[in-house]
Amino acid sequence: YYDIEKLKKKIKKPIALYEVYYLGNSITHTNYLQLQNHHGVERFDWNFSVSDIAEIRSLPSPSLRWSSIGLHLANCGLRPTTKNELIAIIDFAQIGFEEYRKEQIRILESFPQIKLIYLEGQYTFEQIRDLYQQASLIFIQFPEAYGVSIAECLSAGCKVVVKEEEWAMSWRLVNESNDEFLPDCFFVYDNSQLLHAYLKDYIANFIPEKNAFDVHDSFMQHYPHFYYGNKSQLLDSFKHIENYKFYDQE
Repeated sequence: YYDIEKLKKKIKKPIALYEVYYLGNSITHTNYLQLQNHHGVERFDWNFSVSDIAEIRSLPSPSLRWSSIGLHLANCGLRPTTKNELIAIIDFAQIGFEEYRKEQIRILESFPQIKLIYLEGQYTFEQIRDLYQQASLIFIQFPEAYGVSIAECLSAGCKVVVKEEEWAMSWRLVNESNDEFLPDCFFVYDNSQLLHAYLKDYIANFIPEKNAFDVHDSFMQHYPHFYYGNKSQLLDSFKHIENYKFYDQE
């Protein structure tokens, strides 16, 4: 589409793709590209990703020409602050997931203590980040390939609520039993009764000076590379790129 192959021949330099996920970990997209006879993961000389998991998990390696380097958000200005009122953000509506959004709104509206913000239309970076900074909860509407909005909310101390763990697929961790899970900066509900009970408990135990900092601390404990990036992986990949013959020297 961007004529990468012609560009490589012209500039005689390797071309890398930095995406939120590694294409090889997304079976859906890989199959789609193959069926359409499009280029796959081999198109770029090197692949950088934010996370090492999407639909499946695999380890980055030089042989795959792939590095997981995280995301650098430390300079974006998002920090946990005291939440002076209890605000929940309803994420943008997504086609095919309307019923999930309606369910979330229905349950939230039964709690007048919670102020609701419905995302719609367009926002500048500053506007949307200001909302994340104000909110205590964000309700995600559908499976995210990574979800930069998730990272930005957690940076601001805004807890992420999802219907299923797979809705935050790139954030899943593995415990000692090799089971995948999301840490406590997320809340996963699989039915409306559980969500209602959680919100009731959340309101009863809400501490304006504490909640946001607890969320941010959990985020930093489990995902520091999603806030500061993974500099060592980035520098290591540069060494491999420098030593690899990516193009015809002629």
